Amino acid sequence: MKSQTKHIIKSEIMLEFMTESVLITNADLEAPGPEIVYVNSSFEKMTGWRREEILGKSPRILQGPKTDFGIFHDMRDKLLDGEIWSGRTLNYRKDGSEFYMEWSIVPITNKKGKVYQFLAVQKDVTQIVFTENKLQEAMEEERKRLLEIERTNKKLSKLIFQQNKTLNLFKKYVPEPIVNKALKQREEDIRKGEMLDVALLFCDVRSFTPIAERLTPSEVVYLLNVYYSLMSEVIKKHNGVINQFVGDEIFVSFGAPVPITDPEISAVRCAIDMVQKLDEISDHLKSIISDKIVIGIGINFGHFENRGLNIG
Repeated sequence: MKSQTKHIIKSEIMLEFMTESVLITNADLEAPGPEIVYVNSSFEKMTGWRREEILGKSPRILQGPKTDFGIFHDMRDKLLDGEIWSGRTLNYRKDGSEFYMEWSIVPITNKKGKVYQFLAVQKDVTQIVFTENKLQEAMEEERKRLLEIERTNKKLSKLIFQQNKTLNLFKKYVPEPIVNKALKQREEDIRKGEMLDVALLFCDVRSFTPIAERLTPSEVVYLLNVYYSLMSEVIKKHNGVINQFVGDEIFVSFGAPVPITDPEISAVRCAIDMVQKLDEISDHLKSIISDKIVIGIGINFGHFENRGLNIG
């Protein structure tokens, strides 16, 4: 019995070491409530509010003129039904500076099943929102560019052979760098495409589902954040390109869309370093799981034909 007690970790200590901001309030949803009863150190860093200043106040203190209050339309009903509520909007730090916050709120019930507190896990996603907005702007610019190309193509259909050649190139190769390169080559060479040596790496966490089922939603988020961030450092070190995260799986390419020397060697060295990184990852996660993180890695290498947007 003593050995079991020795390994118990107090929830307050675990919350304090979380990289995400954590805020706990009472269950009074009527204005001006609810009242904040706990924040961790990450909340203080994110908002600029010291714990002693914020306790007893309402989370509404983080809201301001540009906050989108429309996102809260279903919050009350979901929380009172015992469901998790999530949202993202513009909030304000103590000094009045703006930042985008994304958070999830989960109701905490007592032994009788009555909700008596709400726990919110929060994250500053300002850079993510900025990137999304820039991507949206880029997509709109790309749409306009394609429309302009289409209008130009109709005019080029009446020109001489060289102009017709340019028209065909625009139809087949939309990305500008590929079009510029194609204009310098013979048409029969362009149609062959470009052969690249590419290594593909797939990595996933073994027994991830059983591990996740034993954790709370916020702990699963913390696990994935630690796993993704530390593995991304390794991948970047070896010139890998992360194509996507799918659950606990990471899909990486070496040598595409930008060629690199010996992509297969980079992929293998990356895999070795990823395995060596597991001790550090497990050390970060020992507050929520006792198991060591184990991963499976698959690597494939070959020659691929790069046809513009098909690679990358």
